[in-house]
Amino acid sequence: MKIFIYGSYRLKGEDVKLWQYIVLRVLLIIPTLFILLSIVFVLLRMIGDPIIAMVGMRAPPSVIAAMREQAGLNKPLYQQYVNYIFGILRGDFGTTMSVDHRPVISVIMERFPATLELTIAAFLVSVIIGLVTGTVAAWKRGLLDTTMRLYSIVSYALFIPWFGLMLQLVFGVYLKILPIGQRADPGLTPPYYTGLYVVDSIIAGRFDMLMSALKHLILPAITLGVVLSGVYTRLLRNNMIDVMGQDFILAYFARGIRDRKVLIHSLKNAFIPLVTMMGLQFAILLTGAILTETTFSWPGLGTMIVERIQYTDYTAVQGAVVFFAIFVAVTNVIIDIIYAFLDPRISY
Repeated sequence: MKIFIYGSYRLKGEDVKLWQYIVLRVLLIIPTLFILLSIVFVLLRMIGDPIIAMVGMRAPPSVIAAMREQAGLNKPLYQQYVNYIFGILRGDFGTTMSVDHRPVISVIMERFPATLELTIAAFLVSVIIGLVTGTVAAWKRGLLDTTMRLYSIVSYALFIPWFGLMLQLVFGVYLKILPIGQRADPGLTPPYYTGLYVVDSIIAGRFDMLMSALKHLILPAITLGVVLSGVYTRLLRNNMIDVMGQDFILAYFARGIRDRKVLIHSLKNAFIPLVTMMGLQFAILLTGAILTETTFSWPGLGTMIVERIQYTDYTAVQGAVVFFAIFVAVTNVIIDIIYAFLDPRISY
């Protein structure tokens, strides 16, 4: 019998070693991914015939038949499913159905660095704002606490495209201090090393490219980061209030230890549960990046999905959704393992 305690497993009363816990978490991702892939396969085939949607009802039957064969849609459904699963296992996401006929995985990897860069920047913004506002709310009860809690509610209720447009209007149109779209100024695109413009600019040693990349990153990162920071504010505030009411914190105060040291100890103990939330939020950031990218014309996976939906590029949309699902599932496993390292209460 298995009992799940604080993210660790105990098998018949014996602690599982860390490496065994990691292996268990990695193995558990297999059925999760299998279910996700199956859901994607079923849902995308329920939307109708992508070939008819692409070429229209009046297209010659020979053209429709050739396109069905090229996309593998002329085979029985069970055979399509088997080919689809084995193709994913081989890293083959199919070929785009638009005029370029490129491998889907190459299109995804071409756009993914932009989404990853935006997600990392927004993640840092959300964590920093959440930590500051949550700590202030827990430490300074009263008006500041009420203000921070109100901020957490308002920020989480913001509609990303509207908030992004307001930032564009203020900082891009009226103040003219920040760009409102794209990843870099014309002529300042860094040479390709990782696809992350900030990193590539540093590697190339081009300060002008670095500043251009950072300026273009500010508004999208703030838009996405602010919207998701409210979750950290509420969670950290509640955890810190619970920690500060525990005996060891009261003992610190009784011994006359300075408030700053007590605050640091409280924050350390309240921070551990936030790690799991960070993993979940990182996954949400990836999906939220779709709205942010379309608002700021950010050439990432989000805009790619929107473009391919407009082209009715069935295989490209399917590949992008599957890629998102795999990336989110793997990220959650990594966060679980990090959580096991950080929480001293976990035994193996």
